Amino acid sequence: MGVRIAVIGGGISGLVAARALAIAASSGRFDGNLDVDLYESTGNLGGKLSSTDLAGITVDTGPESFLARRPEAVTLCRELGLEDHLAPPGASGAFIAIGGDLKRIPSNLALGVPTRLGPLAHSVLEQRILTFRGMSRFAAGFLLPSLLPADIQVDGHHYPASSHAATSDADLGRLIERHMGREVARHLADPLIGGIHAGSIYGMSAAAVFPPILEASKERGSLAVNLARRMSAGGPANSHSKHRDHDAGSNRRANPGSSGGPSSSNSPGSAAAPVFYALEGGMSTLVRALENDIIHRGVTIHKNTPVVALDRLRSRWHLAVSTPTDTAKRASNNTDIGVVTGAAATAGTGQGTAQGTDAKKKGDGGDKLGGGDTYDGIVLALPASAAGRLIQSIAPEVTGMLSRIPYASVSVVTLHIEHPAANDLPDGTGYVVPADSGQMVTACTFLSKKWPHLATDSGALLRVSLGRYRDSRHLSLDEQGLVETVTTELEQILHRHVETRTSLVTRWIDAFPQYRVGHLATVEQVRRILPGIGPVSLAGAAYGGVGIPACIKSGYDATTSILEQLRNAT
Repeated sequence: MGVRIAVIGGGISGLVAARALAIAASSGRFDGNLDVDLYESTGNLGGKLSSTDLAGITVDTGPESFLARRPEAVTLCRELGLEDHLAPPGASGAFIAIGGDLKRIPSNLALGVPTRLGPLAHSVLEQRILTFRGMSRFAAGFLLPSLLPADIQVDGHHYPASSHAATSDADLGRLIERHMGREVARHLADPLIGGIHAGSIYGMSAAAVFPPILEASKERGSLAVNLARRMSAGGPANSHSKHRDHDAGSNRRANPGSSGGPSSSNSPGSAAAPVFYALEGGMSTLVRALENDIIHRGVTIHKNTPVVALDRLRSRWHLAVSTPTDTAKRASNNTDIGVVTGAAATAGTGQGTAQGTDAKKKGDGGDKLGGGDTYDGIVLALPASAAGRLIQSIAPEVTGMLSRIPYASVSVVTLHIEHPAANDLPDGTGYVVPADSGQMVTACTFLSKKWPHLATDSGALLRVSLGRYRDSRHLSLDEQGLVETVTTELEQILHRHVETRTSLVTRWIDAFPQYRVGHLATVEQVRRILPGIGPVSLAGAAYGGVGIPACIKSGYDATTSILEQLRNAT
């Protein structure tokens, strides 16, 4: 009898893990027979990677792009034959909504943090992106760092400068505010860095989100100068590939699980390679290609099959599901891809696959245990709290740690707007909104400008995000209320009437994990404990980054971990 592994969760991380395990099985890298099953609780694979039709155009209801400077997503697309589908942005530059007007984001920002005095001063003089007081405060930290105050006051709380100097982590918002001032922290860094995670930089882990700035803060001299040196020495890709899905041009996510919101990325005509890629046909193109690939490699897919319990007995994992097993699909099944179109109010709307025939179970003697099966290893490609619930009876300590990772909810409203507003959109990819603006909208992407393959002669496509950590006002609105709120706030910022032809509302509930101070230490502790309960590994955005490339890497890392544990066990 061979070794059996179950991957629980059919998002991008789970799909990649299943594929990597199947490759290991066929390439001989794993000593012995290896069978892989993938369980997905819904009828659609891909998690937040989903697409649908709006105004006759395929648009993404989840991530609309991924970072090109990290290799994982681009390499995977090429391996799956999707290289011709990679689409670079057709516009560059983005804006911040300050004081009811759009201010162009200055150059030489590292994840929203200024690293040079000149470009910021030019932006202040030209368009008042900061007040002169805010600019003076940044200049003081840039030119005379030794004269910075020994501590700061943030929202009425006192924080000494020494609170982070000798630690392995720091509060990112407080760190930036102390060195660069409140306006830089709240009007530049927070909407850009915090926006990627649908959260606030105050309380956010510098070590998890932006490690170069934490290291730069421990050196003598100006934080901006130290950070610029580190970014220049490592390069944009190398500086971040070790940790998270960061990029200096990533100005806002307007969608879940991606830094694909308004972007100051290079245009295709520039000499530099694009910072982001979209996929023509939507991200569901990647999901379909992955699904077909793993079916061809022999992975068994169980859709509409929630895993409700895991147990450990006689050195094997016992997996219980809550639905019949007639939704399983084997490699011999024909794939019938169906597209779901129209407005959606819940996560998971997009493209699905027709269910196949029963899959032959390969457990001990072919017997099913409690409506499930038995496995030698488990990959939990689930949100942190869901993963914790499955192992609660076996590892309650781990469950407690995972349950303390908070999540934010986001609503995404995609609009097809009519002329003349469509003709008068600013020259850029979109804008972000600081948290202290009072607006419910957090970001807007000019889809038709950013991605040429989404251009339409009948108007323009806009993508608007609402919601961030501890701001769930959007959840109290129905679809019509969301569209009306978005339209009103767009008109206030764009200073023109916005006439909507059709709209699409997607809600992502508890979709964005928040990396609070100490996050990496928690994840490291969880990974140390887990192998003690049996061969099991974790994958997903809760652990190694929210972007698509980071989630792909987490799938590969989970595969490496589970195979190593199984080798050690045998």
